[in-house]
Amino acid sequence: MRIYEGVFLTRTSLDNEQRDSLIQKLEGIITQREGKILKKDEWGKKRLAYLVKKESEAHYTYMEFMANVDILDEMARVMRIDDNFMRHMFVKKED
Repeated sequence: MRIYEGVFLTRTSLDNEQRDSLIQKLEGIITQREGKILKKDEWGKKRLAYLVKKESEAHYTYMEFMANVDILDEMARVMRIDDNFMRHMFVKKED
């Protein structure tokens, strides 16, 4: 397993409970498949440089985790299906 960093943008129209539920869904995917969450940080609401899904602001969440490619694929699939996720990005952390 490798260490990855992920940034997830969610709609600002969601309340804290709904946003936490979305992030817990991602955490569940990681832990159910024997991955490990190393760090999680809420960056809060930020203005976007351009419109994304007709929105000018998004709520940013950062996560550092250990995972394999199957976990990344499943997380990306879930985020593509759910319209409350606006964007996401995974980066493999250097050893």
